[in-house]
Amino acid sequence: MSGSGDAAPPPHVVEDFFGVIQLLSDGSVVRADDAALLAMPELQDVPGVQWKDAVYDATHGLMVRVFKPAAAAAGDDGGKLPVLVYFHGGGYCIGALDQSPFHTFCLRAADELPAVVLSVQYRLAPEHRLPTAIDDGAAFFSWLRGAGSADPWLAESAELARTFISGVSAGANLAHHVAVREMGKAVELVEFEGAQHGFSVIQPWSPETSEVIQVLKRFVHKAIRPAEG
Repeated sequence: MSGSGDAAPPPHVVEDFFGVIQLLSDGSVVRADDAALLAMPELQDVPGVQWKDAVYDATHGLMVRVFKPAAAAAGDDGGKLPVLVYFHGGGYCIGALDQSPFHTFCLRAADELPAVVLSVQYRLAPEHRLPTAIDDGAAFFSWLRGAGSADPWLAESAELARTFISGVSAGANLAHHVAVREMGKAVELVEFEGAQHGFSVIQPWSPETSEVIQVLKRFVHKAIRPAEG
């Protein structure tokens, strides 16, 4: 019979990510508030932009936040809007679609592009190591091509044949992998004259973010429309 002296020691911290995430020796993970590392400006509404959440993967409880600009933004011809898929940043370890930098950016993009913006939740490491996030991105597009296309907001306002993929920081890396590996799309590097590189778009109303919005407009509204079958 084991004595009290044989009791296993309590788990200790093996890895510490600035106090926001701690990996313990027993494999468990302790999380603190992301705000300790990532500044969270106050949420700001954009007049005329509506948003709602929809579940795209019920098994893992994953959501997409749908942003729809005012009906008048559809254009002079009253046609449907292009779609901008957006993956938030956070090093694949932190971040969430409801955090103010990412939520407010999507509000602004929906209004100024204009476009239907889809901000996608994905599972985070270290609880869910890569390539889980990429798998979630691929699962989202499977949903979008299938059941998601019947969502009333998307059916009414979104031209899914004109879908663009974007993201910030790790989200941009995720967008790249989903486009190349999972969707088999060729990726072409395009440089715009006068554009600055190394954007900092954590602050949704910064000059850098304004520049990103302008670059996105050139992609979204100057892209060749797919031929009709």
